[in-house]
Amino acid sequence: MVESNADPDLEYCRSRAKEHRERYEGMRTLEWQTLLQTYAGYAAIAVAFQNADGRFHDALWFRCAAMWVTLVFAAAMHYLHYRIEERLITFNENYEFYVNQTRGQKGEDGANNLGHPYFWTYDTQMLLGTLTAVGMLVYEGFPAPPAACAGGWWCQLIAVLVAWVAAIGTWIRGRAHLDRLSRELGARASATGHK
Repeated sequence: MVESNADPDLEYCRSRAKEHRERYEGMRTLEWQTLLQTYAGYAAIAVAFQNADGRFHDALWFRCAAMWVTLVFAAAMHYLHYRIEERLITFNENYEFYVNQTRGQKGEDGANNLGHPYFWTYDTQMLLGTLTAVGMLVYEGFPAPPAACAGGWWCQLIAVLVAWVAAIGTWIRGRAHLDRLSRELGARASATGHK
């Protein structure tokens, strides 16, 4: 029960802190749900590939199509996980800001919140997702253990390596953007006094 003489700004900050904590927790749940759906998607691609491989085992177009499906799926999932992480950072920063306001503290630069114990999942998801995608690409790209200079082997190897380098580059770029986002949110909170 709120007293009639309670500070409206304090009550506002408390309600906003609670709202951002609930949003954060909801995004954590979504993060884990999409993680499970990602690996179910990889499993579905592998099963579909395995079932169709009997008919199209030596068809280069089939292997290339399977590799593209895997690449598009991996890129979409990495992007989704990145956006979820972006929202987690934003909700956590806003929560911290409003909690500090209720305590009478000035908002501080929260750039170090990427080190928060719950943010390790983004790095882990990106690493495991990349390794899974590369493993799938190798499985789809090579019909058998590669013989020395077998036809098409080099093209497939190059495609797998390029995909791996692109995935690592995407992770590095995404991580740098998340660091920058966190610093900007902290600076904006310090400069304006609100979010």
